[in-house]
Amino acid sequence: MKRQRVPVPPIHGARGVAFTTEDKAEAFAETLERQCSLVYENVNVNQIGRIHQRVRDILTAEEDEDPIRPTLPEEAKAVPVQQGPRT
Repeated sequence: MKRQRVPVPPIHGARGVAFTTEDKAEAFAETLERQCSLVYENVNVNQIGRIHQRVRDILTAEEDEDPIRPTLPEEAKAVPVQQGPRT
């Protein structure tokens, strides 16, 4: 016994309401592309450089070196308190 196919309701995309499967797929693709695109406004280039350098240091560390020490339970508990409420 097969289940009956339930029609997917239309969705609202950047170009208006999408009714067909192709239009819905295009609307989803456009939304994902917009959300995953890089935005270079208000970028701190120095911070990005420091992050890249830190990652390179970690990836090139010798096996006997421990570039990242384990987080202590007390540190993990304190993180949400330090961040404060989201705005």
